[in-house]
Amino acid sequence: MLGRALTVLDAFSRTDVDGLRLTELAHRTGLPKATTHRIVSTLVERRFLERDGPYHKPGIRLFELGGMMTHHRQLRDAAMAFMGDLYEATHDTIHLAVRDGCDVVYIEKITGHRPLQVPSDVGRRMPLHCTALGKVLLAGAPAEVVEATIARGLTRHTRNTIASREELQRVLEEVRFTGVAYDLEESTPDIRCVAAPVFGADRQVVAALSISISSRRTTKVVELAGAVRNGARGISQMLGHPAQ
Repeated sequence: MLGRALTVLDAFSRTDVDGLRLTELAHRTGLPKATTHRIVSTLVERRFLERDGPYHKPGIRLFELGGMMTHHRQLRDAAMAFMGDLYEATHDTIHLAVRDGCDVVYIEKITGHRPLQVPSDVGRRMPLHCTALGKVLLAGAPAEVVEATIARGLTRHTRNTIASREELQRVLEEVRFTGVAYDLEESTPDIRCVAAPVFGADRQVVAALSISISSRRTTKVVELAGAVRNGARGISQMLGHPAQ
């Protein structure tokens, strides 16, 4: 029953802003409608889902549990001042992200004065290989994570997306050497990003910080690399990483 309940919760996506009807939940999960109804009723009762007419949406209990993730909360608390400084200096969009498997997960975002059409809402996932944040996280990950990312497939999101093992490995070596990674319209057309790694007290990469700008801007994304690197270094020191 627990596995089926998790399957129901997994059926929701960020695009389901109006919620899902019971029939759609049954369709997405492959469960009988009667079984889906029973599970949904229990989840509503326990506040993991809430009912809005014929629709069902994620409930307040999921939000409460998310807030109990101490590690990510500490990371966000340490990062917010530096993200705010970057925003005040550039008025551009600032992201903080972590790795989960072969994905980037955005855990904080400050939207710039010039909003960008980039799929980076808090909680959203993107593949590691096509984002600046992801390349930073992948460069600091164990070799088996790099291999798993390649094995999953280097899907093209734009014509600029890295799509070969050789190119990805070359870029990761460059990231390890320079301490920054770039996304030159590789995940989303017209968006360029630069990211730098955030280190924990154990000297391991625990997160990544980035600035995103429109490709139409006169500012070049490479000009922002130093500011991002300094911000990431400040967060790292807050997390106990030795100053270098």
